[in-house]
Amino acid sequence: MNNDELLKVSSAADMIVCGYAFTKTEDSNIRVLDLKEPHHALLMSQQGEVFETTMDDVELSIVEECYAKLFDALHEEYQYYASGEAVREELLNREDEYYEDGEQCVGYVRSVA
Repeated sequence: MNNDELLKVSSAADMIVCGYAFTKTEDSNIRVLDLKEPHHALLMSQQGEVFETTMDDVELSIVEECYAKLFDALHEEYQYYASGEAVREELLNREDEYYEDGEQCVGYVRSVA
C-alpha cells in the first residue's frame, strides 16, 4: 500500500488510535488497519466479534482491548449526553439567567403583571 492509499484510508477513518485506523463499513462492521504495517488488517462486528484478520495474536489482543475501551467510553459519553444531564450542567455553569419561557434576562427583572 503506497502513501497515497494510506492517506486516503486515514482520511476516511472514523478514528485513529495508537496507529490503527478504525472505519465503520456500510454494513456497520468495523474495519481496522495498522497504518505502520498496512498488511495487518481486521474486520469485526461492532460487538467486537472478529470475522477476518491478518494480525497476529498479540496485535489482535491490543486492537480488541483498545476497541473495547473506546467503545465503553463512547457509550458512556453518549448516555451522558442523551440523558439531558449535560444540558442541565451547561445551563447551570452559564452566568446568563433565563425566564421559564426561555427569554434571556437582561438588566433588571421584568415586571410581573
